[in-house]
Amino acid sequence: MSWSPDPHALRGRVAVVAGATRGAGRGIAAALGEAGATVVCTGRTTGSTRSEYNRPETIEDTAALVTQLGGTGIAVAADHLDAAQVKTLAEQIRKDHGHIDVLVNNIWGAELLKGGPAQWNTPMWAHDLDAGLRILRLAIDTHLVTSHHLLPLVIDRPGAGRRPEGRRRASSPRRRRNSPDFALSESPRYVGRAVAALAADPARARWNQRSVSSAELAHEYGFTDIDGSRPDIWRYFDDSRAGARPADLGDYR
Repeated sequence: MSWSPDPHALRGRVAVVAGATRGAGRGIAAALGEAGATVVCTGRTTGSTRSEYNRPETIEDTAALVTQLGGTGIAVAADHLDAAQVKTLAEQIRKDHGHIDVLVNNIWGAELLKGGPAQWNTPMWAHDLDAGLRILRLAIDTHLVTSHHLLPLVIDRPGAGRRPEGRRRASSPRRRRNSPDFALSESPRYVGRAVAALAADPARARWNQRSVSSAELAHEYGFTDIDGSRPDIWRYFDDSRAGARPADLGDYR
């Protein structure tokens, strides 16, 4: 498949990716950069401050990648559980840019707390209560705080209308390397290109209130993953359940 991003598709647009340090957040920020957007990359890990993950990736690295790919990357440190910090972020964006065209709530940060597969079948009462409540705060409260302070910047312009409100299901869940369907894993950029395609579509409201995968959107908009393929793990799962799964995984990539 031959496809390359349009470097002007989102030129002049302002995006905020909350939780842009690594993973899908970085992939989304990068893809918006490929399309020429100005991307405000937020998160807790900077060159001088680490989150509890204590990993090397930083929001400055993400912002630099956005710029390298043709957009304008801006790193802003923010803990999205802290309403005062997010309010300050909103005020700064209003001052510097006046509005937000694309808002991506990609905040999570509970990977360490939820544990691995060995802990998933543990009865609820046997889990650490404080850790469980922290997971809920990271998974829900962060999004409420972010939406409360940043959505006004999305909807306050005349003619802005409604933005897409559908849910994009995680198109390709992480697979263990020894899993037979690991070959259908996708890069974070594939998710990002799905978001960028939606943002650039003037008729994007047709996706409102729908849950779609990256593969569905790739079929609609024609983008590919960074290796030029279009992985479709969900179709693979559906066919497997129906007993119609072909032996060649290449049929799903």
